[in-house]
Amino acid sequence: MKLSVFTPLPPAPTGIADYSELLLRELEKASNWEVEAYCDGEARKQPFPVHDAATATAGATGLAMYHVGNSAHHDFLYPQMLARPGVLVLHDLVLHHARLRCYLESPMMRAYRADLGNRDKRDEALASLDAYREEVMEAYPDNGDTIAEIAIRMGGGRLLYAYPLYEHLVRRSSLTLVHSSTARDEILERCPDVDAAKVARVRMGMPLPIPMSREEARKKLGLGHGLLLASFGLVTPEKRIGMALKALARLRARGVDARYMLVGDKVDHYDAAAEAEALGVKDAVHIAGRVSEEDFWPHVFAADICLNLRYPSAGETSATLLRLLACGRPVMVTDQIHAADFPSSVVARTSLEGDQDGLYCDLIDLIRNEKRRRDLALESRAFVEREHSPEAMVADYLEALSSLAQPSKT
Repeated sequence: MKLSVFTPLPPAPTGIADYSELLLRELEKASNWEVEAYCDGEARKQPFPVHDAATATAGATGLAMYHVGNSAHHDFLYPQMLARPGVLVLHDLVLHHARLRCYLESPMMRAYRADLGNRDKRDEALASLDAYREEVMEAYPDNGDTIAEIAIRMGGGRLLYAYPLYEHLVRRSSLTLVHSSTARDEILERCPDVDAAKVARVRMGMPLPIPMSREEARKKLGLGHGLLLASFGLVTPEKRIGMALKALARLRARGVDARYMLVGDKVDHYDAAAEAEALGVKDAVHIAGRVSEEDFWPHVFAADICLNLRYPSAGETSATLLRLLACGRPVMVTDQIHAADFPSSVVARTSLEGDQDGLYCDLIDLIRNEKRRRDLALESRAFVEREHSPEAMVADYLEALSSLAQPSKT
């Protein structure tokens, strides 16, 4: 049977694109499913057919699968997903930020903002907001109109985490797949009317990189000696970069030769360099920016402790976190839903309580405990190899899909 997968694909700058590329290549090799992909914009050459999503209405005839996350990279698949539900792969447990932005920044809204006196453009803009209200009300029949109105007027804020806007998609779908048992439990709690058999966990696959010594990685990157902390991914306040910078300042004040490396794109609403300068640690912070796939791995291997401190969490299983663990690096995570399925032998945890005081104390404990860091490094790579291999991911997908159809490749 044909599997028509709607997803971003490389070179789209999102981890879900890389995930889907790996998944579809492995499914194509290891199963009898006839795989095809639909994406928005150009994709690099693949061993399976790739189509423009704009042609999906006429061309997609197989079992539809939708990879959905909380970013604009997934806007293109909503019209098809709402019109022709299928298998929902929920990469984030909060989608509301992306959906609100999609409507507030729609072409109709932008056109009206540029010409506020035009009544026709106003009516088109209001129709766009009405479509948003309808989507929210489908997810939350009891109070969706109030939620939508607050979000439109106030921009959402923490409200969007309280009302994540995936429930209507789960109810529409023949099967919903998530990457952790904790995420599955949350969905079933929020959607008690959904059959538990229609929500399943599939493991996220992560190939193991070729090991590189810390010294070799630092030589390649021109980095010096001393303790190196590192965060990876978009440099945003939600990664608790500010808390890490405050902890860095306290470490250095106590004589610890520590530095902090940030690897990932900057965002307009946060300036990590300015905060580092204000704290007096600018010279101890290296902002690498977004790096190529080839250079990503040496940056990880160069680090002594990696920080994955997201808060609040959108409930995602972080591909970046799995990459860090696959490199055999000690990783400290915020004790949140996104890391709940990782055992304490694999990750070090820090509580949200105490803010920078708590993070500083947890970091200094880990820095002093060389055996703990060595044990984390050994177990983290073994854990990824054991639990998150590409083969394990494909096996989970095939088992989940077997409940819907029997594949047959022509």
